[in-house]
Amino acid sequence: MEFFGGYSYLGLSQQPRMRFESATLNGWKASVKLNLTQRTGMLADCSGHYGQMALTPNGMSINGVSRRQHAYLFGIETRVIESARMRLNARALLGVAQTNNAALPQVVFPIADNAFAAAFGASVDYRITDRLWYRILEPEVFVTRSGSSATNHWQQYNVRLSSGVVFTSGESSSSHSAARAFSFGVVGGAALTDAFGHESSGFIVLPGGGTQPTRLRSYSTLKDYAIGPMVDVGLPWRGLSVEINALYRPMNLTMAGVRPDGTPHSISPATVVTWQLPVLAKYRFDSDSVKPFIVVGPSFRASGNLNGASPSPYGALRVSVSRCVF
Repeated sequence: MEFFGGYSYLGLSQQPRMRFESATLNGWKASVKLNLTQRTGMLADCSGHYGQMALTPNGMSINGVSRRQHAYLFGIETRVIESARMRLNARALLGVAQTNNAALPQVVFPIADNAFAAAFGASVDYRITDRLWYRILEPEVFVTRSGSSATNHWQQYNVRLSSGVVFTSGESSSSHSAARAFSFGVVGGAALTDAFGHESSGFIVLPGGGTQPTRLRSYSTLKDYAIGPMVDVGLPWRGLSVEINALYRPMNLTMAGVRPDGTPHSISPATVVTWQLPVLAKYRFDSDSVKPFIVVGPSFRASGNLNGASPSPYGALRVSVSRCVF
């Protein structure tokens, strides 16, 4: 395994839709890599960047808006070139970026945003000892995409630069190649419960200027499905592995007003598009014919076409003993 930690720079491009000017954020970056072979490994990457941006709403100019962004990404890193002293790696990562802005009472804009994120880049390392490397530079194109509909979204291409140290632990992956298993495929399923189902109270403004209480109901007319690619990486401990999924899950949402007698009106069906990224620890039980297993871990969610909904970007720990491999 390889552990990286160090300084990170994030150059944010201008966001015309959000009225943010370009800015520079500084922070930290850390990652853990499990080497599957001598050249390829699975990578978990997290970072935090902090700074200030300028906001220009309605012709005004407001400086010093505090901004922080945390990213949680997962993917693959491949060693392209390696010599006695230097090595070059290439990587591709997917995940979630969470951005928070300071609240300004005179301006209306989102305080927090959870966006789909991707990073594509490389790194150059210099060997200090057999276990310790200095990462001279790790340049990446950092992409985030968010929005509530197909016509109201923003996509941002940023530059992320990092530098730090890499510590290598364990034996060479070639010594455990027989014990480790690497597999990939497609997983899918259907939800047993509805994605939405609640009511909220509010009011509507009447033509004469008065108000009238009303209720709004959110519910699902169909059960959701989820499907996407899966990667399973065996660990050097018996029965243990790591599974990473990228599941496409369109959630069925219907919003309607509720009359005093309880009947719905102004029914508006819509679809909330989400991607779920579970990162799971898996334990397989020994059996001759059937191989049950338990999985547990967090799940991250990136959303688009929200249509007024606000699904959580994170999932609680998930436990399953229902799936078997024959």
